[in-house]
Amino acid sequence: MHGPSVYMFDERELQRWKLDESKLRPAHYSVRQPTLWEQHKWTLLTGSLIIVGLALLTVFLLFKQKQLNRARKAQEQLSGMLLNAQEQERMRLAAEIHDDFSQRLAVLSLGLETTDEGIPESMSQPIDTCGNSWNRPVSWGLISILFRISCIPRRSRGWA
Repeated sequence: MHGPSVYMFDERELQRWKLDESKLRPAHYSVRQPTLWEQHKWTLLTGSLIIVGLALLTVFLLFKQKQLNRARKAQEQLSGMLLNAQEQERMRLAAEIHDDFSQRLAVLSLGLETTDEGIPESMSQPIDTCGNSWNRPVSWGLISILFRISCIPRRSRGWA
């Protein structure tokens, strides 16, 4: 069985070759296949939009991560500077206390020795006892204070 022949033409090819569809015979018709874009336009647009959004989000997160790293480095520098300033101030105070109290103790000790030399032998025993009783506690108390002041920054950094 043979029926009449029907010719089919692709509409895109007719447009490509600039042929007029109206010149075709009525028994012939053109078939237009939708393009990939026409078939999946919204899916492609949505996927492209998602990819662009993810790329922008990645760039933003990388930028923020660099900012955070810079801020952390600056914070570490400031912390180090603060610890150094505290340590220098403690050392300065310790030196001042040491110098001041050492001079005062030396003057006091010389004064007691001078006084001891001018006192008769019978009264020198109570003065020796008095001199020894104040000298050790004051000296050790001063040494203890100076040690605590000078060692605080070292302990916090794990030096001592």
